[in-house]
Amino acid sequence: MARNIALETISMKVLAACKYRAEGCPETRPLGSSMVAHEMQCCFRLYKCFAGKCSWNGPAHNILGHMESNHKERVFLGSEKVFKIKNIGNRKDMDMMYLFSCFSREFWVKFIYKEAETSFFGAVQYIGQKDVATKCTYSFEVKVSDDQSAKQYRYTRVTHTDVADFEMIFKSRDCFWFPINIAKCLAENDVLSVKLNIVDIGN
Repeated sequence: MARNIALETISMKVLAACKYRAEGCPETRPLGSSMVAHEMQCCFRLYKCFAGKCSWNGPAHNILGHMESNHKERVFLGSEKVFKIKNIGNRKDMDMMYLFSCFSREFWVKFIYKEAETSFFGAVQYIGQKDVATKCTYSFEVKVSDDQSAKQYRYTRVTHTDVADFEMIFKSRDCFWFPINIAKCLAENDVLSVKLNIVDIGN
């Protein structure tokens, strides 16, 4: 079939807008070009609230305000938090998710226990542009006491991007991963203390 050069020329001049144009995105592409990669990373994209049956969705700069107004118990202002996990000897499935706000940035933090896999998993996502995610690291640390010589386990890596799926992160084990049999050895009075620390490593 012969190419319609005139039609192709016209289509190249017609521009399609990003689906987040109403939110302020100025990005345009020639009609027929894929906008998927851009829209996945668009800084004007909308986020869904993870809390229960909440139907809210909105831009990144409104997430903290929404969470503080509606789910304050899921918000942590600061870069360090110690999770106290009880019933280590008979631990059932657990799923905790928080919004951390520190360094004028926001992060999703998910910490779970999967009984079927007899392991704890934890990961931190930076909310925003992909290139900024590499400017922060997170670490999960488990140790028996504050004594520097005490038995301990520490995992550190750069924060994940917010387009990464937590379940895929946990499945790949590219995250904090801690088997229950080791957790039982480091628990005190059937309670495991896990410290999370988010660090801004700069430009």
